[in-house]
Amino acid sequence: MKKNDSPEKILELLKNARNIALFTHSRPDGDAIGSTLALKSALERMGKKAFAFCDTEIGHKYNSLGFGKFFSDTPRGNFDLYVALDCGDSGRLGDLSEFFLKQTNTLSIDHHYSHISFSKYNYVVDCSSTCELVYKLLKLSGTEIDAESARLLYIGLSTDTGNFSHSNTTSEVFAIVSSLAEKGIDIADLYDKLYASSRFERTRLLGRVLGRIRHYYDGRLCLIYVTKEDFDATGTKKDDTEGFIDYAINVEGARIGVSICEHSPNVYKVSMRSKGENISEVCAHFGGGGHVQAAGCMISGFFEDVVDKLLKAVRDIVWTDL
Repeated sequence: MKKNDSPEKILELLKNARNIALFTHSRPDGDAIGSTLALKSALERMGKKAFAFCDTEIGHKYNSLGFGKFFSDTPRGNFDLYVALDCGDSGRLGDLSEFFLKQTNTLSIDHHYSHISFSKYNYVVDCSSTCELVYKLLKLSGTEIDAESARLLYIGLSTDTGNFSHSNTTSEVFAIVSSLAEKGIDIADLYDKLYASSRFERTRLLGRVLGRIRHYYDGRLCLIYVTKEDFDATGTKKDDTEGFIDYAINVEGARIGVSICEHSPNVYKVSMRSKGENISEVCAHFGGGGHVQAAGCMISGFFEDVVDKLLKAVRDIVWTDL
């Protein structure tokens, strides 16, 4: 990773720019959406023009919260500053990656342990979420965090910490949440919308997936997978699989949970979670990355070959005593 720039330098860049383009990763999760729109709102309250871009549609869960209308997939015109949020590498920008890399005045704000630099300026810190970094920037700048920005930042903090249950939930995270709660956000309502409601179609998809869950290495690794046929049969999309991996890692005795989703013919998106094992190195082996206990990658090949490749990498990198 390139040398990290100071928070003060990042604020200087944002202060000196008038027209700012904000980008986040494909199939954005709560942290991607929350950090992007919270920063967008703050910049606009500073009197700047800020625009949010993402190459894919916002998923049903977050669209139902009203966030989809703020994003476009086509940047038009010239901007003073181009900011990528919550992207561990340029490939996470999807179809907008090539456009972003052509720009000169670029900035990355990201929290991924395995971040691969692709911007001129970088504010990358291994922490709970990109929303945590945006919160700290706003506090340092003296910019007021209004109720809607607090709601957005809370969503990112909550979703990237597994609703404050993962090991990245620090005392600092709780302090930030306490500060955000003072803005009057309805935490119970957000819990209901984020975690306690599911479309009928998504529930059918989950049923298909759980019906064929697999385990390996004496139950230490549990794996679920979703195919195009599953999506077609249930009328669902890839974003409907958010949270499915929890069912794998939560199996009693499991140390590693894996979710494999068919991305395109013979190309699979792999998501991994662990209870201490460094699975970031496994994903890095396939060109991906993330955090020590939460990472992802893409693997090409026939499905069973992909599974075999992944299992071998886990054995060679994590459980070398097997």
